[in-house]
Amino acid sequence: MKSLFELTTLELLAEWGVWARVPEGERLGYPNSANFATFVGSSAKNPGISLETALVVDRIVKFAGLIEPNYEKVLVARYVGRRTQIQLSRKLHTSRREAVEILHKAEAWFDGYKHSVCDEVMRVEDLSKPMKDAA
Repeated sequence: MKSLFELTTLELLAEWGVWARVPEGERLGYPNSANFATFVGSSAKNPGISLETALVVDRIVKFAGLIEPNYEKVLVARYVGRRTQIQLSRKLHTSRREAVEILHKAEAWFDGYKHSVCDEVMRVEDLSKPMKDAA
């Protein structure tokens, strides 16, 4: 499974959408009917991100909704609900062009916030490493 640092923003949001669509009892990586689903050729996809990464993405999306309510709406509709541009425009009661613009703004805001979180995590990890001798 890939982490927050290893995926682009769009890949991360797509994997978060997969994670959010998996029934809650199956999210821990132990699907109830994995063998049967494999046997019958289920199209259900397991998320390619860890639970921890999915929860971080989920929190960032929810925080985006506090900054701009349409950001959360459009990210959830697009990546969890797999809505088309036309469906997004109907959900937001706006034109398709404006809905796409809101989606791109939400993705850009998410990307910036994700990078600030990643930078902070990297800084803290660097500070926790022992100093090398200067000798």
